[in-house]
Amino acid sequence: MPPHTSLIHYSAPEVAAKAIEALNGQELDNRKLHVREDRSYLDSAEGVVVFVGNLPWSVTSEALQELFKEYNPLDVHVKTNMAGRSRGFALVKFTDAEVAGVAITNLNGYQLEGRPIQVRFDRQQAEAGEGEGVGNGGPVGGLTDRVTLTNLAWTTEEGELVSLLSKAGTVVGVEIQRHADTGRSKGWAIATFASRDEALNAINTLNKTVVRQRPISMKFYSTTGGRRT
Repeated sequence: MPPHTSLIHYSAPEVAAKAIEALNGQELDNRKLHVREDRSYLDSAEGVVVFVGNLPWSVTSEALQELFKEYNPLDVHVKTNMAGRSRGFALVKFTDAEVAGVAITNLNGYQLEGRPIQVRFDRQQAEAGEGEGVGNGGPVGGLTDRVTLTNLAWTTEEGELVSLLSKAGTVVGVEIQRHADTGRSKGWAIATFASRDEALNAINTLNKTVVRQRPISMKFYSTTGGRRT
C-alpha cells in the first residue's frame, strides 16, 4: 500500500458510496482527502478485468454471475450508487486474458432483458499496462504454435476448421471446446500447428474468415493461463 493511504471496510457498497461522496475533497489537518473506491482486488497482477455496460437497472451481481458462470469468473460486481441502485455497469474479473477474450466474443451484444450489453476489456486496467495484449489485441504470454478460434457457430465441426486452417500451414490438431455434460460446443476451439510461423500465418491471413455465417476471431493461445477445460 502506498504511504499516507489507508483502507476502510464498510458493511455495504451503498454505505461506502455515501462516505466517498461526503468525505472526498474534505480537509484533515490542512490536507485534502482523496476518497475513492478501492480497486486493488481487481487491479492485482493476477487476473484480467472486463467492463460490462448498458446493463438493465434490475440486473444484480448474482444475475450477472449466472450469465458469466460458463467462463468461471473470479469476481462479478455490479456498481451501485449510494442509494444501492445499479449504475448500469459492472466489472468482471477472470483468471487470464484468454478466458476473458472468449467471454467478450460470445457475450458482447448479448440481449439481456431487452438490452444489448457491452462487454470489453476494462480500459483502466489496459491503460495501466497489466498484461501484454489486454485491450490491444496483442498475443498474451508470447507466440506459440497454438491458436484460439472464437465466435464459432454452435454447429461448427473440427473437420471444417481443419480444412480452413490447412490453407495457412500444417494443422496438427483442432479441438472444439465442449460442455462435459451435454457435448455442446462452447463456441471456441484450440488449433495446433506444426510451427509458430504457420500459426502466425493463419492469424494474419484467416482472421475474421466467415464460417457458417459467423466471422471467426483468431489469436495466439495464452501460455500463461493454460488450457481451459
